[in-house]
Order: sequence, then C-alpha cells, then structure tokens
Amino acid sequence: MKINIEPTPEGYEGIAKMFVQDVLGRLDVADAEDSRVLLENVVSISVYLAVNHPHLYEKFDKWLKEK
Repeated sequence: MKINIEPTPEGYEGIAKMFVQDVLGRLDVADAEDSRVLLENVVSISVYLAVNHPHLYEKFDKWLKEK
C-alpha cells in the first residue's frame, strides 16, 4: 500500500505561511545573501500557489501584505 504524503493545496498554503513567519523573524539578523535566499523561497512559494492554486494565492497574497 502506498501512502500519499503530498500536502493538499490548503496544506501548501499553511506551510507557506509558517515559512514566511519564520523568514520574517530571521530577516533582521540575516546577512544580505541569506535574506536574498529566504525571500527567493517566499517568491517560489507564491509562484507555485499562483500557478497551481490561484484561489489560495489570493488569500496568501492578502495575508502576506498584512505582514
């Protein structure tokens, strides 16, 4: 029996939010290179949601702008 551990679209949104919270907490202490890499990951998550789950991207984008 194969178990599917792929997150649901909502799971991806939750993962993205937790990741962004962590990134925002580290930006103050990160050097320029680390900050760039962290922000690139946020962009990657945003692009994934925008392409694959536009309705979740809209919620995620609104949430991100509030941060």
